[in-house]
Amino acid sequence: MWNSQAERAIDALLAECPDSAKTGPLRNTILESIGLDPLTGESDPDGPLAVGPNERIYAGVASSLTHAGLDAESSAQLVEQHVVPEF
Repeated sequence: MWNSQAERAIDALLAECPDSAKTGPLRNTILESIGLDPLTGESDPDGPLAVGPNERIYAGVASSLTHAGLDAESSAQLVEQHVVPEF
């Protein structure tokens, strides 16, 4: 259940990202940062999605976004809008 919910939240978040941030495999990077294998959809039993805390999930997503070129404020806003409500 959490895996598909996480993927939906990340997809909604990415839909609002500027095109400049969508270069490269950003979706995969974000999913990996929360402990979800983008190829199999399986979660890492020791990853943030499986064992939390939620703040670790939020930090992983925000960090992936800033590494993709978004500023910290925009990254935090996207996480607040799309990831926090899902977890």
